[in-house]
Amino acid sequence: MNIATTQFPVFKAPNCIASKLEISDVIAKVRAWIQNCEVKHVHCGVPQCPRLPSRVIDIGVLDSYEDIKLVLNAGRSAQYLALSYCWGAGTTMIQTTSSSLETWNKGIPWQRLPRTFQDAVVITRELGLQYLWIDALCIIQDDTHDWEFQSAEMADIYSNAYITVAATSAPDSHHGLFANKWTRSSGDNNFKIPVDAHLVTTSAKNLEDKVFVRPRLHLAHNRFCNMENAMDHIEDAPLLTRAWAFQERLLPSRTLHFHAEELVWECKSAVQCECQSLDRNFSFEETGMQGWLKNFVTGSLHDNNSAEELGHVWLDLVSEFGALRLTNESDRLPALSGLASKFSDKCLGNYVAGIWEHDVARGLLFATSASEELQPLHQSQSSLPSWSWASAYLHGLQISYGYILKRGFIQDPSFHILGMDLERSSSNPFSWVEHGVLHIQGHCASARIFTGASSSLDQPDVKFVMRLDGSPRSIPLDYFRSDGNIDTLTDALLCCLLIGEQDTSWSVDLGHDGTICEYVLVLRKASEELKTYRRVGLLSIMDPSCSLRNEPVLTASLA
Repeated sequence: MNIATTQFPVFKAPNCIASKLEISDVIAKVRAWIQNCEVKHVHCGVPQCPRLPSRVIDIGVLDSYEDIKLVLNAGRSAQYLALSYCWGAGTTMIQTTSSSLETWNKGIPWQRLPRTFQDAVVITRELGLQYLWIDALCIIQDDTHDWEFQSAEMADIYSNAYITVAATSAPDSHHGLFANKWTRSSGDNNFKIPVDAHLVTTSAKNLEDKVFVRPRLHLAHNRFCNMENAMDHIEDAPLLTRAWAFQERLLPSRTLHFHAEELVWECKSAVQCECQSLDRNFSFEETGMQGWLKNFVTGSLHDNNSAEELGHVWLDLVSEFGALRLTNESDRLPALSGLASKFSDKCLGNYVAGIWEHDVARGLLFATSASEELQPLHQSQSSLPSWSWASAYLHGLQISYGYILKRGFIQDPSFHILGMDLERSSSNPFSWVEHGVLHIQGHCASARIFTGASSSLDQPDVKFVMRLDGSPRSIPLDYFRSDGNIDTLTDALLCCLLIGEQDTSWSVDLGHDGTICEYVLVLRKASEELKTYRRVGLLSIMDPSCSLRNEPVLTASLA
């Protein structure tokens, strides 16, 4: 029987993947991948002798664990390895503080290092490197000024590293890099199984004709070939669900991922894996930006894109980043500051609390969505500018620009940014704006949200009512995306400010009757005497009879 003509697939000869990694195999694969980058890839080069970060770990000599120490740069240049990993919740881990700095300068006891740090030392030595960068040890954790300075240096630290090793499958620093590998079965039970290949007994007379069978690897392939599925891989790739790891993944030229299934090599021009399925099935070097995040960003930064095109890329990145997990809300912008610095020498202007100067109108139009588990408080970070996506309290919220990325955007001719009053809270220009006021102008209508009696005991009747041309108009509540708990807005006087509309030249997401979506900021007055407002949500109006184009023009301050 010719199996190729049946409904059954043709069996191929896959690479065997061992459940237990050996350091010699890891180093051999890494050297081969590095050589491929150096020979074939234009954008994957790293400096031959980069300036070291301010502090690095000197790993000492091979086979000795007595001379590992933290050292100051002192103007030195050398190749080094950087580590990306999860700190872990509620775990104790060695750190550098003001009190331990002098001790670690003299020596770091091997037994004090968690397993992941130890494994990183071993890999660094095997690659013939002398220095290792780990944030917990190379940044003084209780020194605000040092932390701000180092966060501003993240772009250079990761971009200049010889390679970055990512503990992708490790939930914390104690898990290690060389844990036994596993995958998920594709059946209904979906249980964990080892990735080892097993010899199948056959009736073949030739003893050399052996057949091995191993599970189909799919988790790593699905994760690295798609952009918006991080939370689907919280078990096999927990690192990639963390906000801090987002720029740590995108900044390096070459990253070695220790995924739960297999090793994955992610550089700026390709994605390769241990089983070589990614190498065979996805020719990233030829196809370029087709859903793969790192190559998408690299291509955008190297192309001669307009401010509109590059701004589109930035909003896409913010949407990705805004869905990831972060322990400390105060890290929201610092965790993206290294990536922001890479965009800063382009055509986008100054960076203002996560939004670019030449793309402010579009940057104001983020939407928030609550998770099913948590009900967020409205504007919990009230000291921060409400017009910035980074001000949203993200325990229970996700930030997205999906609506305008899908529909496009044209700024309304009457909407203008008249000026900005900004006060930065950090020496890092890509970090927080403590106080920021935008002076704005645009068509405006008043509105209220009313809650009345309903025939349903569980669902009160909530109405969004705008006053248009002097008459009340009820707006479908589905048009409104509140930045927090909508109950806090009931009966409050609101202001609806027209920012722009969708771009029909490339958008197909029109209303059922071909109507164009208008993008409207919903504001609430914060100061009566100063005419200052704060953002409380976003309206996407799909009803031409509710257009704000004929309403009076308001000049106000948005804080």
